[in-house]
Amino acid sequence: MPCQSIFFFNFAIKILHMENERRLRALAVYDDIRQLIDEENDDIRLSYDRLYVVFIGVLNEHTMYSALTFSGPFAKLDYLCRVMEYSKADMKRINAFRSRAGQADNSEETTLRQQWLYDVKAVCDFVAAASGIALPEDLKKKLPATYAPEPFTGVPTDCIRGVVREIGQGMLTVQSIESGMHIVKVICSETDNGSYSDFSYLTDIVRVGDRINVIRPVLRDGVYHPQLIIYQPDFLVDISSIAACFEIY
Repeated sequence: MPCQSIFFFNFAIKILHMENERRLRALAVYDDIRQLIDEENDDIRLSYDRLYVVFIGVLNEHTMYSALTFSGPFAKLDYLCRVMEYSKADMKRINAFRSRAGQADNSEETTLRQQWLYDVKAVCDFVAAASGIALPEDLKKKLPATYAPEPFTGVPTDCIRGVVREIGQGMLTVQSIESGMHIVKVICSETDNGSYSDFSYLTDIVRVGDRINVIRPVLRDGVYHPQLIIYQPDFLVDISSIAACFEIY
């Protein structure tokens, strides 16, 4: 057999092996989720914790070979949804689960139980999209056929944590990373500087996809006026190194 043929043969075998490994990992995830449903744990918060661990494992698996450095679960989720061209509605649902699972200890048990199977369905749909392995029929039958509509609960007023989606006309269009995934307008160039701070310089610094925290915003005429904007809040700074630069005159 010519060397070139041997190369392509070995390459094909390797691809088949990788595809089989991916399939087995996806099926193992489905098994874990099936077990969570069948156990019907009395402690719904524990069930959310276990499902969140499964979800984090999926995020880590599908981003481990990326050349990018991710600041946390949301960054990985946002990246994968973009790569998979995940719909906005599906991204909103899986991010709602991420947020709800992270706050499960402080959430009402009734609310968690109402959302449980819908959140499981969101995780299963995400696993299917990321792995390319369809949801097993027996597991699908354990889940709701459709999603329940989610009411608008408003954007938190103390802090809007989000990702910049558009920049223009002295404003930032920000997508909240909280459970609602709502799109909001944040003004940077203020005309009434006596009442609000001016952050117009940020429009030259911020890029689409950057993370920002909008602190204590005031909603007026459909636009949020921030008291403070924190740029790249997940970026760690060594304060000691900065302090070492100061000199006494």
